[in-house]
Amino acid sequence: MALLALGAALVIPAAALLAWRHAGPRGLVRLIAALSALFVASGLFLATAAGGNRLVRSYGYARVAPPILLAVGLELIVPTMLTAAVVAGLARRCSTIVTYGAAAVTCLLGVLLGGLAAYIVLLKLG
Repeated sequence: MALLALGAALVIPAAALLAWRHAGPRGLVRLIAALSALFVASGLFLATAAGGNRLVRSYGYARVAPPILLAVGLELIVPTMLTAAVVAGLARRCSTIVTYGAAAVTCLLGVLLGGLAAYIVLLKLG
């Protein structure tokens, strides 16, 4: 999980900043939509037996998939959108390194707090 948080905090802000620099707001929206679709698809795959989930055989896909999608949404999609908001807000006003730093810190905090929120919600559900 720590590697996921670190990877997200380094890669997502860099990709968002590159998308903003090359295509402006439209490129940033396209990137966020593509990343969100990728995260949802990976969450759906992780909820299958082929994705390594052993609970599917006992409880069924319909019961296992929603909590996994909730966790993916809180841990990856929300921080990605927060990062995009920071990049869109700072890219015109600040230097690239300042924007990247602020976006990376925002993404890391979003992933960590999203993971904590997902853990708490899943404990209450389960």
